[in-house]
Formats: sequence, structure tokens, C-alpha cells
Amino acid sequence: MGASAQASAPTGAPTLNVTTTAPGSLIFATGHDWDSATARTLGAGQTLIHEVSDTSTLDDSWVQRTTNPVPVGPEHERELARWCTDRPRGA
Repeated sequence: MGASAQASAPTGAPTLNVTTTAPGSLIFATGHDWDSATARTLGAGQTLIHEVSDTSTLDDSWVQRTTNPVPVGPEHERELARWCTDRPRGA
């Protein structure tokens, strides 16, 4: 592991900037939504590795990564995950 970062958002998908440290890096992310067991719809250039949705507890957890390796250097902005229909937290 060469670089790490964290992000969260009160509603909607968090955005994260990470600076890669080696050419051909993949960026991995994990997520947990304890407010909705909604299947994730990932942004362009992202691949879902694993997802668990529990409708009895309204939890959804997942792991994702960039589909293709990214170049070294400047910060790469990634929308961690987005979904089409989800209610704002606390609604």
C-alpha cells in the first residue's frame, strides 16, 4: 500500500482525492451504508468487487476498485459510489 485516504458524507456519495505513489496503481475503496440496503451503482471507471445487502437491518457494505490502473502522481478524484434512488439520512 502506497497511499491512503478517507472520506464520508452525511447524504449521497462522498468524494475522495488520493495521490498514487507508483505507476499502474489500482485504487480500492470500501463503503458501508447503515441507513439503506440499496444496491450500489458505481461511477464510470469503477468495478464492484463484493457487496452484501441486508434488508432486515437496512445495511449495505461493499468493496470497489478502479477498473483500470491509474498513473502516478496528481490526485485522482473518485466518487466512491452513487445510487439512483436513496433517501437522505434521517428522512
